[in-house]
Amino acid sequence: MKKLIVIKSSIVALAFALMVMTGCHQVNNTTPLALVGLHFHTFIDTNLVDPVLYSTQYFPDSLGRSEVLTTAQFYLTSLSFRNKSNQQWYTIPNSIILKREQNELYPVGNIPAATYDAIAFTVGLGNNLNYQDPSYYTGNSSLPSADSVLSTTEQAVMWLSNMSGMTGMASGYTFMIVQGYDSTDHTPFSYQIGGFGDTVRIILPYAAGFTIAPNEPSTLQPIHVIADYGKLLQFIHLNTASNGCFYSTTPANITNAANAWNYIIRMFRYECPTPNGSC
Repeated sequence: MKKLIVIKSSIVALAFALMVMTGCHQVNNTTPLALVGLHFHTFIDTNLVDPVLYSTQYFPDSLGRSEVLTTAQFYLTSLSFRNKSNQQWYTIPNSIILKREQNELYPVGNIPAATYDAIAFTVGLGNNLNYQDPSYYTGNSSLPSADSVLSTTEQAVMWLSNMSGMTGMASGYTFMIVQGYDSTDHTPFSYQIGGFGDTVRIILPYAAGFTIAPNEPSTLQPIHVIADYGKLLQFIHLNTASNGCFYSTTPANITNAANAWNYIIRMFRYECPTPNGSC
């Protein structure tokens, strides 16, 4: 009888140990993550510009001018989400994209699953990224966006050596290019906006909050945003200023640059009733 009791006690002790070990493996203190990104639509006023037909589509802006976009792209960095419960911002590390008119969907990175009440991003690169020549980023796999949006593949369009020869201007990336044709005034337009040291911070609040669900970051949950170039172009008299550069670091351009910044802020809005919902 004593031998039987000893055996039972050993079995109970072993079972308890297994329960403890199993329980420890089941506890997960890691915050669940979710893969997020941006789904950008290009607009002129209330009109969606088809990413396939963008260079042939004319649409009226808010001033009644009929415009087509042949090039419309900008750098976006530091995509951030504001947690609704504690109002803390989470910025996705190394979040750098080049929003091109022909592309709409941009996976960016992972954030903690939670309910958020705002997103924010910077239009432009900032001095740290602007400091290097495009050749620095080409072929360097340890750097963000290697062989992509900061490399020599974009040099002809987005990189300005000595800012087009302007006295006292450092070389750097322009942060937005807008080109097209205005059929009302029968004039082509081309604008390079921002340069070394120039950025614009965009904040899009959504008071009701939207939930980013945990998905073991595998399925993209995009935030739907409109980039409305009609808002930007409405402050420019295209028939008298069809080409130009707006850099705040050029003294003669400070007023124009300030106007451009203000209208860039107005360019962006959520597309859907819920930022990450269906439209």
